[in-house]
Amino acid sequence: MTNQSFVSKIVDRVVDARLSKHTAKHNLIPVFQSAYRTFHLTETAVAGVMNEMIKAVDQGHVGALMLLDLSTAFDSVDHTNLNVVIQRRFGVSGQALGWLADFLEDRTQAVRACSREAISVTLESGVPQSSLLGPKQFIQYSEDITRVLEKHALIYHLFADNTQGMLHGPPADVPRIASTLTNCFTTDVSHWCATKRLQWNASKTEVLWFGSAVNLSKISPRDMVCAGATDVDSTTVVRNLGVMFDTELSMREHVSRVAQVFFPLASAATSWP
Repeated sequence: MTNQSFVSKIVDRVVDARLSKHTAKHNLIPVFQSAYRTFHLTETAVAGVMNEMIKAVDQGHVGALMLLDLSTAFDSVDHTNLNVVIQRRFGVSGQALGWLADFLEDRTQAVRACSREAISVTLESGVPQSSLLGPKQFIQYSEDITRVLEKHALIYHLFADNTQGMLHGPPADVPRIASTLTNCFTTDVSHWCATKRLQWNASKTEVLWFGSAVNLSKISPRDMVCAGATDVDSTTVVRNLGVMFDTELSMREHVSRVAQVFFPLASAATSWP
């Protein structure tokens, strides 16, 4: 939790409003980034991804959705790199750039257990998540991942540190799809994370193959997607921003889980057809 004074919160709000106006005017935030933007919510990202998947299935295609997992993403933002991005990519300079740099300077962190508190340490990375400005600084810091995804012709959608890339084609293209996703994430995304000093958690990266039941049956166990040196086992269901996606896009798993929350006794007595 970040402690901010009343004055700090007011200034934070003013700077956030001006920076948001600047980025919107010059279209500096990726179109398919749905976090911390007016008229954009998690529903925007989920609906956009689901729409692309449904269109692919309607074409008779089979596809793969890969969900990238970043560990402690907000806490890993390098202050020096962030200042360079804000200056070069977002055109902020002079006193405005100096203020944004000072906003992150001399922040400290301490661990408190019961009534005892450890010695505080100065933070050289990370943005304050409880402020208005901090989370938006993260999406500014990471916006150029879109270039990596576009290089491999992936359909993608972002929500803060949630990154998902998708590729689809006729069933005969499954080996190419698996190879492209592997090359994209293992080589280029891995390198991008290293340059940004972000931690890619390859072991928690997930892949969901989707399509009709007939087309899914044509996928060979050899068609594996790799994340780094790890083969990513395809799963039949993934949680995507709180919504359960399944391979046939039936939404059965999601409806079942929602029903268990709101109608626990009824769902226990009735199974989904």
